[in-house]
Amino acid sequence: MGTLAFISGAIKRDPRLRLAGGVALLGAVVAAVLEFTGGDRDLAVIGGLFTVGFMILLAIFITITESKEPRPRLAAFLVWSISLAFVASIALLALSYFICLPPPFKSHCATRPSYVRGEIADLPPPHKKQVGIALEGHAMGAINADTKAFHFVVLENPSKRSTLTVTVRSPDKAVDRDEDIKVHLSCIVPFFRSSSMLEWRYAEDGVPQPDGTVVATPALYENARKIGEFGRKDPILCQDVPAVPRDSSGWRALLPSWQAFAQAPASQPSPEIKGAIEDLTNEDTIVRRSARATLANGSATAVPSILEAMRDKPGDYRVQLGGSVALTEMLRRNKADADAIAKTLKGEEDRTLLLNAAGAKDRTLRIYASEFLYDLGDPQVSRQAVSLAAQTDDENARYNWLLVAQGGWHKLSTAQKQEAGADLVRAREASGPQTLKLFDKLK
Repeated sequence: MGTLAFISGAIKRDPRLRLAGGVALLGAVVAAVLEFTGGDRDLAVIGGLFTVGFMILLAIFITITESKEPRPRLAAFLVWSISLAFVASIALLALSYFICLPPPFKSHCATRPSYVRGEIADLPPPHKKQVGIALEGHAMGAINADTKAFHFVVLENPSKRSTLTVTVRSPDKAVDRDEDIKVHLSCIVPFFRSSSMLEWRYAEDGVPQPDGTVVATPALYENARKIGEFGRKDPILCQDVPAVPRDSSGWRALLPSWQAFAQAPASQPSPEIKGAIEDLTNEDTIVRRSARATLANGSATAVPSILEAMRDKPGDYRVQLGGSVALTEMLRRNKADADAIAKTLKGEEDRTLLLNAAGAKDRTLRIYASEFLYDLGDPQVSRQAVSLAAQTDDENARYNWLLVAQGGWHKLSTAQKQEAGADLVRAREASGPQTLKLFDKLK
């Protein structure tokens, strides 16, 4: 307390120290303003902390140097060295912003775009399936009539996404059977800035379903190794490396309220979202798919409108599928939005609506709704899913509901898990061999 009083007194007496304190406060204010006005959050926070820290050290340094009391040499050395370290850190931060040094801050810089080329061979005839590629404007491709293969290019991009999508669509515009394949970017990143070309092969594997039926399912292979398959909960990693630059989640973990502020959904949907909701039932397949993409881009702001449309038309397949695809795509792009999206659900009504989609007879709707609910990781959804799994006679629905339950199971309390015990026993007794494997993660 004596040291604090001594420093406080020195600051009151010395105008230079008051100036240093004012600059420190200004740095904190600038950081906050940048945060709430859409600037680079991490850079603002780091810069603000550096400014405040440096000014505090400067205040201590001036206090010590002007004191008439003898001071240990070690204290003076520490103050000098730490102060110089802060100066060097601020200089490096500035360099990283303006000339792209050092590498840890390079994501803030404009770099020369790089790309990777690839092809997908063994495609089905165009009248059976149409293949494309999508990565938010960073991928493009076309069928080569001479080689009868799909040639594509993927541009390097700084997005938070960890997968690209190989789209597999029916040529029939009346059919909404989108069998998209997720490919983890770790299968692509090592080839950037390389002359090598990706060589993938398309196949339709017979995949056994929980009820015993076998369904032809689109898949991708690199040589003999499978790298993607429609309906997989988790994408297949090719290498143990991050697909995209890691997000500085540590700073956001320290500032959860700021993150929640940034992700808070808007109270009213925009005209664009309203139009996309209406287009979910359009007769043109291309218009419907465009509407789903628009809704997915709306992130958490579009969720209440999507759920309202799904509640209003529970029997409309196009609305249920379009809403489920849009919600799934939101979390594919950024799983950090899961908590914000979960807060928009209107209690048991919305959860039951989405769980009904996850247990639907239609396989495409079932797969998309299940992926969304699993990634949502909502504990209430997990509890309801276990209850539904115990009551149904549909093995495919039971499998999906137990899969969904895994997403938020770890968030349930011990008492809630014990309460679900009777439902788990009933579900286990009715389950087939494939479904029984899911119970290992429901303990």
